[in-house]
Amino acid sequence: MTYGKRPPLDEQKSLWESTVAREGVTTGPGAVTGDSFIDAGLAGVGANSFVSMLAIIYPGQPRNVDSMDITAFNNATGEVTLAKAYKGVAAAIPVGVPYKIVTFRFVPAEVAALAAALAAHEAAQAISRGEVTSIETKVDDLDADLVAHEAALAAHEASQLASRGEVTSIETKVDAVEVKLDTPANFMADVAALALEATLDTHDVDIKALLATIAGYIDLEVAAIKAVTDALPNAGALTDLAAIKLITDALPDAGALTDLLADADPRVMGRAQIAVEAIDLDNTAIGTYNTLIGTTQNVIIESLIFRCTRDLSGDAGFTGISLQTDDTTNQVFVSQADGVKANLTADSQLAWTGAILLKVGQYIDFSVYGGAVANLESLCDIVVTYRAVVSGGHLA
Repeated sequence: MTYGKRPPLDEQKSLWESTVAREGVTTGPGAVTGDSFIDAGLAGVGANSFVSMLAIIYPGQPRNVDSMDITAFNNATGEVTLAKAYKGVAAAIPVGVPYKIVTFRFVPAEVAALAAALAAHEAAQAISRGEVTSIETKVDDLDADLVAHEAALAAHEASQLASRGEVTSIETKVDAVEVKLDTPANFMADVAALALEATLDTHDVDIKALLATIAGYIDLEVAAIKAVTDALPNAGALTDLAAIKLITDALPDAGALTDLLADADPRVMGRAQIAVEAIDLDNTAIGTYNTLIGTTQNVIIESLIFRCTRDLSGDAGFTGISLQTDDTTNQVFVSQADGVKANLTADSQLAWTGAILLKVGQYIDFSVYGGAVANLESLCDIVVTYRAVVSGGHLA
């Protein structure tokens, strides 16, 4: 255990200083919708300051505390706009309300926008695949029709061959008649030629009509296919579809949204997390108070820092504090001996490092000894670093 006016390690000092961007008290009432507060002392710090950080209203007051994302900042008036109303109630945040602005950046909207863009892309891909499938189906139908027409042509050719066989048979019979009747040879030859020509002319007309029908059907099918492909991006150029597939295949798990969202989740098993609890010991009586609680899954606590803003060493009656879990056998972060009021001077810090398992539903408790803290604003902060044992575990 280490303590004093200076942190034991430069890393701990940097961690603490980076967590709090601003703290103060409201100087004017916020919007009647309850989703803003005003501190004239913030005016002029710069446009868009504090946006996407976390605002804590009534820090350290368990019954009143609430926290919201910051969505806008008015540099001229010092008004800070919040993502939702304080406690969900449409009522102006009044003058004299203490607040802290923590330098954590929360960007759920950016993650949601990325997810929406990828979903739209996947939907467009699905539509393109459906259109390609439709084209393939039509082409398959056309192939089947062409096979049927080829079979019809083959049957027609067979019919022609049969017809030619009949003509040959007729010629043979005519020759026989010619012999029998002793008809002049030239006359009989002309009769045979005329009969054959008439038969072939009849079949030629049939063939031409069938081919014209087939050509018209093919033209209609090709036009329908062209209309579909022309409606695709870049007239259905396969190079564009291939380029899109290369991009999505290169994403984690081929662009599955579940993997992208998992990469953005700070509560993944084993990933470092930070929790901050701001409290005001103003007139706090002897007793033990709950602060942070293990939620959803068990977590492993790796460090805890307690910082006291006001000098409490001179408060009459009050003797000190301690920090521990509320397990049946308490796991101690700051003992009563280390938390004596002599160590709680202005801007002092008490720090602990190690490994403690905090089960779901168990609290980190804060205890006050000897007597009540003086009736003065006494802002303190508890900063905890930890990791989830199973994905989803966090402190709340």
